[in-house]
Amino acid sequence: LHKEIDLVFRNSWIGVGRSDIVSTPGDYIALDIANQNIILLRDKKNKLRAFANTCRHRNARIINGKGSCKGLRCPFHSWFYSLEGQLISAPNMETVTNFKKEEFALIEYQAKEYLGFVFIALNKNIPKLDEYLGNFKEIHSCWPLEKLLTVRRREIIVDCNWKMFLEVFNEYYHLPFVH
Repeated sequence: LHKEIDLVFRNSWIGVGRSDIVSTPGDYIALDIANQNIILLRDKKNKLRAFANTCRHRNARIINGKGSCKGLRCPFHSWFYSLEGQLISAPNMETVTNFKKEEFALIEYQAKEYLGFVFIALNKNIPKLDEYLGNFKEIHSCWPLEKLLTVRRREIIVDCNWKMFLEVFNEYYHLPFVH
């Protein structure tokens, strides 16, 4: 499993849902993808961003769930980050020799919107999203994908091998007998 996470999920684009799950500036959702805690959010300019959900000071998880905020505050020592990931304040660090706030921004990952979907890449050295998706747009051109709206989000944890789950999900031979 660890090998698959490293070789497959950490080296490709991962679809994480529709872009309207974070639709306005300050909206965020905490995601756990490929053993990585991630914050997906909209910054002040409405740009989609993905950050490691860990404070740069002691690696505490910054947020849980989903909601809206003006910035991100670590619950451990109260370091505060802008929606763009920059460290704004670090209480009691002003006396630390050579401490520079600009060196402690949140770790950022690639986040892209495509036809209303959100894709995240944990590795910067992979093909561009358009290249990765190939003819996805042409295949789905008969549907207005960019106009779809999310009406609900469900997260289901399936305790099995992900490859077998996808295999069964994508083949319909079993439908008349099981469902």
